[in-house]
Amino acid sequence: METGGESPPGGPSGGLLNGILSGLCFALYSLLAAGAMGLPPLAGEPGFFAAPLGAAGINDGLSALLLFIHHRRKGRRGIPGAALKTRHGRLVILGALAGGPLANTLYLAALKTAGTQAMPISALYPLFGCLFARLFLKQGISLRILAGMGICVLGAALVSLTGPPEPGLSAGWLCALLAAAGWGLDGVCSAYAMEAMPPGAILLIRQSLSGFTLLFLALPLLGSWSLPVRTAAFPLTVLCLLGSSCFTVLSYLNWYRANHRLGVAGGMALNGTYIFWGAALSALWFRRLPSRENALGMILTLGGMALIALGRGKPVFRIAGDKEVR
Repeated sequence: METGGESPPGGPSGGLLNGILSGLCFALYSLLAAGAMGLPPLAGEPGFFAAPLGAAGINDGLSALLLFIHHRRKGRRGIPGAALKTRHGRLVILGALAGGPLANTLYLAALKTAGTQAMPISALYPLFGCLFARLFLKQGISLRILAGMGICVLGAALVSLTGPPEPGLSAGWLCALLAAAGWGLDGVCSAYAMEAMPPGAILLIRQSLSGFTLLFLALPLLGSWSLPVRTAAFPLTVLCLLGSSCFTVLSYLNWYRANHRLGVAGGMALNGTYIFWGAALSALWFRRLPSRENALGMILTLGGMALIALGRGKPVFRIAGDKEVR
């Protein structure tokens, strides 16, 4: 995102690469987290949300720890406590709760029940981002954005309504849709907060708050407070979650760089390429190709997101602390 009259370091071409990398890393996070939920002790945990809550909590907690270590090595402070008391800080907290414990848990629940079919539906979050921006920030919605929204809905419908019915598939689609809404709200809140706070600090707040909420509030309420401790006894599960947390950090940092260089709408659209990366990696990993209808739905969804990005015009927000975006 440009500030003043100068292009940010790396320019638009660097932003395109950052956006594509954010999608690839998010797809890798999705596959590793889904793999962890199929391993003990997460796979044997009773209840629909127990395994997704446990996987999301451990993933976000580990990613917050990795970010904190990265910040300390770079000589930066941890979470800026004073900043949390400002309006921007409160918006970061709102976005973190919507996009962290709520959306991440719903997304992993969707992956658990609907598999990679949940990815195109969850990728509707730019649509929700535009709606929330209109509702809360009074940003206009052009005809091009409306057309993009319609194409996104059609693409998601093609993915959802085709293919053999499986138990729990409808619940997975609903979880994916609600996750998209949470990420859309998170994106709008974060974009506004970047006027006053650097992206790295926002991400650290987001992951720390999400990990704490899931591990110390949500899991104990479900009676699964010991799940993270029991998970530590299974090296393969820990390795999957450690890998997913690394890709979480890389995905979000590259997404912030893409937002910085291309604007938030462009960053969202390019991050949405994780539906293609997810399908390609799933085909290689599980030897499962998407159907013709599913592939068409994915293409339509990405095309709709591109229209939404092109319809946003100039970025609305200036990102604070340009040098923090590394």
